[in-house]
Amino acid sequence: MAVARNVIANTVGTAVLALATAATTIFSFRLAGSEQFGLIGFYFTLHGIVAILDTGIGPGVVREVAYARSGQHAIGLGTILFTFQGIYAGVTGLATIALIAASPFIATMWLTARTISPGEIQYALILAALIIALQRQRTVYSVFLEGMEQQVLVNVLQSGAAVVRALVVLGAMLLIAPTAGVFLGAFLLACLAELLLTAWYAWHATGNAGMARFSSAMVRRLWRFLLTSSLAVAVGALLQSADKLVVSALLPLDVVGRYMFVSQICLIVLKLIAPNVTAIFPRLSASIRRGDMGEAKRVYVAAAQTVSCIVAAFGLGAAFFGTEALVILTGNAEVARDYHWLFALLAFAYGLYGFALIPNALRLSEGQPGTALWSNLAAAAVYVPAIVVLTPVYGVMAPAALWLAASGFIFAVLVVRAHRDGLAGFAWPWVWTCVVPQFAVTAGVYAATKAALPQATSPFTALAAAVIAAGLGFAASVAVSGELRHSVVSFIRRTFFPPSSVSLAR
Repeated sequence: MAVARNVIANTVGTAVLALATAATTIFSFRLAGSEQFGLIGFYFTLHGIVAILDTGIGPGVVREVAYARSGQHAIGLGTILFTFQGIYAGVTGLATIALIAASPFIATMWLTARTISPGEIQYALILAALIIALQRQRTVYSVFLEGMEQQVLVNVLQSGAAVVRALVVLGAMLLIAPTAGVFLGAFLLACLAELLLTAWYAWHATGNAGMARFSSAMVRRLWRFLLTSSLAVAVGALLQSADKLVVSALLPLDVVGRYMFVSQICLIVLKLIAPNVTAIFPRLSASIRRGDMGEAKRVYVAAAQTVSCIVAAFGLGAAFFGTEALVILTGNAEVARDYHWLFALLAFAYGLYGFALIPNALRLSEGQPGTALWSNLAAAAVYVPAIVVLTPVYGVMAPAALWLAASGFIFAVLVVRAHRDGLAGFAWPWVWTCVVPQFAVTAGVYAATKAALPQATSPFTALAAAVIAAGLGFAASVAVSGELRHSVVSFIRRTFFPPSSVSLAR
């Protein structure tokens, strides 16, 4: 089945992407130090904020491409890509101008640095704005290829680009200077190459680029869906970025750097989850459009079980072995001791928020983006004021704990609402097949591993044991996931043991 192939391809590709991102984060933190990394981390925060403006358009691209490929759309693929390319370019251009114009204010009034000059901060912010422009424009081409179900190609491009970026960025910091400016300058060059390559593949996939035109009729037909979806993503991006904005404004830049570092590590779980959503969304949209709820349910459950295995392995790993992991990652036992529980809270928070993307994909496939919008708005109404009030009192633990509570609320709302229409009455069965077994067996494996280790175990030995436990826990959680297990076994059989095409009859 193409979905199983795409899910597996996305998982492998995203694992490479996550490793490259983690390597870039870890070594740049060690090379640059807390304060310079605070400035690097602020770029990631700005990127998350700008994503507010266009990420919600992505589902519209995927749906239109899926309809066109299934013969239910009169508009050609070239026109779809050209239209959305223009929308992204307009949004990205305005955002870039706004960021560059705001850079003097941010450099002098927002960020508090001890050793970095305002001029150096402003230069880094301008580079960050240009990087964001390139990355956001690349998104339209990647999303288009995802809608074409070319998940393998997208993963090769993204994971390959991540490896190249890591080598270019870390090489520049070693050879030139370990500063945020050098990091961002090298990052900019790597992103430009990635944009050009991805755009070429996307246009090549249309097959009729000469017929491309901007379709105002398609925009008029889709504007309500695109607006609601974009607003939902906007509030979600605000939720993900609000803690970092508040921390960067209220706390010194070295503390900001440590908080950003832990956040970037925890964001890996979202990177692992998102491609699974990408893999199923075109098939969900097409199945629901045809009224084939049997296929939609199979795809939906297999993806949910995959994500549950990922979240359980990552979140429980941070809870059981977070201290040892941070000692290795930061090289600082004090940071590991002080930030262990922050690591665990953020790992579960980002994991739950990512898990909510699965029921939200079902709602989007049904043409109902409003659920994510109002649940995000309800969470933001409490979460944002709370972190502003509580962060100065309780420090970085306040935004982490509040983000976990907000993510849990959003997850619960989407699970309930996603099982009201095509899969009505499936909420509790879904929880008992896609959440409880995976977390239970993974927790058991981690707990047994932790109990078996001597108290005087070195961090390296404990981390090695944690990696083994993560693999065993993931395998055990796959084994108790019926639909996922069936998909994996079927994929392996088709790939490695295909039926003979030679007839034995003579």
